[in-house]
Amino acid sequence: MDLKEPSASLEFLGYSFRFDRDLKGRGGRYLNMQPSQKSLTRVKAKLREMTGPHHGFEPIPDVIGRINRMLTG
Repeated sequence: MDLKEPSASLEFLGYSFRFDRDLKGRGGRYLNMQPSQKSLTRVKAKLREMTGPHHGFEPIPDVIGRINRMLTG
């Protein structure tokens, strides 16, 4: 796989790697790394599950603590 081709990206370990143009207009390109779409979908589903209506009786500090633990790993 050649990442130097336009719109080429590599999905690896939950991240997406691709070369993007320089936002400051210098003509160069840089390696952009961001969470993959599949990884973001999983995290969003987990958050919906943790904050759903069946958890409405739990104290807010407990819910926030669980969410923080899940997001930080």
